[in-house]
Amino acid sequence: MRPRLIPLLLLACALPFGAAQARVRLVEAGIVCPALREASGQRPAPDTQTGTVDILSAGVEFDLPDRVVPAMQHLGFGLRVEVEAGEPETELLIVVEHPPTGPEGVTRESWTQVAAGGERSLNLFTFDYPYEMVPGPWTFSIEVEGERVVEVPFTVGDRFANARVDAACLEMLNA
Repeated sequence: MRPRLIPLLLLACALPFGAAQARVRLVEAGIVCPALREASGQRPAPDTQTGTVDILSAGVEFDLPDRVVPAMQHLGFGLRVEVEAGEPETELLIVVEHPPTGPEGVTRESWTQVAAGGERSLNLFTFDYPYEMVPGPWTFSIEVEGERVVEVPFTVGDRFANARVDAACLEMLNA
């Protein structure tokens, strides 16, 4: 699994985090078509199957605001959240819960990101490996100091589960 995150700001030093009351809101959720999006790097994420998350360049947008996801190689899906302006820097725990994947039957993966007031955070799960493409309920959530503040359910289906994805992604590839 290669979870992907697009930080607007990555901090290189440890800074105090905001209280659990930090207001985090869902901006959007959806699907990102497979494309030639190269990671600008990786960072450690020990609570994921691969142990890292990719860092993508800023500017990635959702191609569809849909929550029915076909199991398609390199298709990404997830959410974008924003820490309310004026809030202190806050450590976000991004949690993805899904049916068992991989030889270990992993059902929960997570990584952290720091965001200050007014900043947005885009977090995606991209189907990079066949063992990840497991149908069933998938949930993205954001936790702050152990409290779940945002939750977005997705349904992963077979390769043809959502004709809108084929239409949008094929249109993009043909443009």
